[in-house]
Amino acid sequence: MELLQEQLLHAWRMHESKTTALIESVSQEGLESTLSTRGGRTVGQQLVHMHAVRLMMLDKMRKDLRAGLPELEREQGHDRELLGNAFQGSGQAIAQLIETTPDGKVKMFKGGLATFIAYLVAHESHHRGGIVLTLKQARHPLSKDDYWRLWGWSKA
Repeated sequence: MELLQEQLLHAWRMHESKTTALIESVSQEGLESTLSTRGGRTVGQQLVHMHAVRLMMLDKMRKDLRAGLPELEREQGHDRELLGNAFQGSGQAIAQLIETTPDGKVKMFKGGLATFIAYLVAHESHHRGGIVLTLKQARHPLSKDDYWRLWGWSKA
C-alpha cells in the first residue's frame, strides 16, 4: 500500500473511532433529543443521515462495497445497536475503498480519494458538532471524559 493510502486509512480509522465513541456515549434520551420545533432531526436521526450519505456515495462510486450494507429508517436512529452496526459496516466499506484504490482515482471527486475522504470527515464532523450542541442544550450532555474522547486524535 502506498504511503498516502496508509495515511488516509489511518485518518479514516481515527475519524471512525470518534463517531463510534459518540454513539456509545450518548444516552437514550440524548438519541431522541432535538432542538427543532418543526419536525427536524433528532440526534439519532442525524446519525442515520450520516450513514445514509456514506451509502449514497458508495452507491455512486463502488456498488460492490455498498452491497449488503443496511439502510436505516429515521426512527431506527434511536436504536444504538442498529446505529453501531450500521456505522461499523459502512466504515469498513470506506476503509476498503481506501485500501483498493491505489491510484487514488474515484468517481465524482476530481481531487480523488483524498478529497473524498476529506469531504466525508468534514460532513460527519459538522454533524457531530451539531449533535454535541443539541445534547448540551437539551440537557443530555456528554460527560467531560466522553466529550474529550471525541478529540483524542493523537491517542489512537
